[in-house]
Amino acid sequence: MIRTQRALLTLLITLLLSPAAWGNGTSAPEDYRERLASYYNHKQYDHFTALMDTALPYFAANGLWENYYYTRYMHVEQYIFGNRTEQAMAQADSIYRMANDAGHDYGRAIALQLMALAYGYGMENGDRAAETLHEAIALLQSHDRPEYLKLYIKLHSTLVQTLMNTLRYESPALMSDSIEPILHHWESTLDRLE
Repeated sequence: MIRTQRALLTLLITLLLSPAAWGNGTSAPEDYRERLASYYNHKQYDHFTALMDTALPYFAANGLWENYYYTRYMHVEQYIFGNRTEQAMAQADSIYRMANDAGHDYGRAIALQLMALAYGYGMENGDRAAETLHEAIALLQSHDRPEYLKLYIKLHSTLVQTLMNTLRYESPALMSDSIEPILHHWESTLDRLE
């Protein structure tokens, strides 16, 4: 019975990894994103890696760079929280160099966020983590693209956590003065786009 269940599960996974399984009306990018996130969130890293190896070339070939960089982000984050800091830093550096060569600020910001997480969690260097996050935030400040908003806010959230972990602020309420201009910036940006 268990052998049959494993065989069926293996078959199901194989079919799901096949692009032919996308006949349900969802697009390939949406399907990739949803399945990658599901594998990542459920700590099914072997399945995540197998799908990533197919998804990354697809994202790159179709110019879906935010998807590409975020997929790499999830992959490197596994190294950071798996105490494999050296691998995480090498991968983050690789992402940064690639994004820098291509002129992709989103990718550079993703890479810097990963470096900051590695500095903060893996190396316990909160000062270097905060400095790196400030660099990432500065990259996105000149962009008014709404798709950057989520990353921009996430960078600030990570900065708040980093500062609290290094005891720079005793409570999140003390951070409100520094976050308020960010919210106003994006509120006015979204108003202009409507």
